[in-house]
Amino acid sequence: MALEDYKGVFTYAQQVDGELSSISLELIGKGKELADALGEQVTAVLIGSKVEGLADRLGEYGADRVI
Repeated sequence: MALEDYKGVFTYAQQVDGELSSISLELIGKGKELADALGEQVTAVLIGSKVEGLADRLGEYGADRVI
């Protein structure tokens, strides 16, 4: 990734046994508010295997990108 790929607001999305924690979803919402004020995007960082469906859910809560 190039340096310009690292701008914006990043949040960590915690998942346990394939379920996102509620605080992760709250952080996406607050991150979205901050990103909108800055004119940036929200990126959620999601770690785990077989989490593709969770990435879609993070998008529904306001994440512009999920990595």
